[in-house]
Amino acid sequence: MYVPYDQLPATTRTWIYQAGRPLADYERKAILVSAESFVNNWSSHGQSLRGSVAMLADRFLIIGVDESYKAVSGCAYDTSLKFVETLEQSIEIPLLDRSQIAFRNKQAKIYTVPLSEIQENMANSRIAAEDDIFDTSLTTKKEIENKFPMPIMNSWASRYL
Repeated sequence: MYVPYDQLPATTRTWIYQAGRPLADYERKAILVSAESFVNNWSSHGQSLRGSVAMLADRFLIIGVDESYKAVSGCAYDTSLKFVETLEQSIEIPLLDRSQIAFRNKQAKIYTVPLSEIQENMANSRIAAEDDIFDTSLTTKKEIENKFPMPIMNSWASRYL
């Protein structure tokens, strides 16, 4: 069952999917309509899940489920991945590509860098130590609210500074 994202508790289990570029307004709306429909019908072992979706910074799709209502089974998680794969194909925008990492500079510009090039980009100051990183491995609504984005120095990428 779909509920508005702001009504989910801080402990909500989340998954973050990143588009490689900013999404146009019509793309965000299409994604949200499709994702809300998916969440509204999402279930685990035949029981409805209580969840929601959100778009952040014009490129991040957040899918959340309130596990205090009903835990997500492996099959339900697989169903959500299948949904995102189908969504990718229908909108022709990759959302599951974990090889691109998003950063935000002090001018609030969001840019992506291939994971394999982060160290080189930091060494050449193309990624500044003061920039923020969007860590798509965060797993709760509270983490997203407090750490998305977060300073590079507080993230896994700090080892490259």
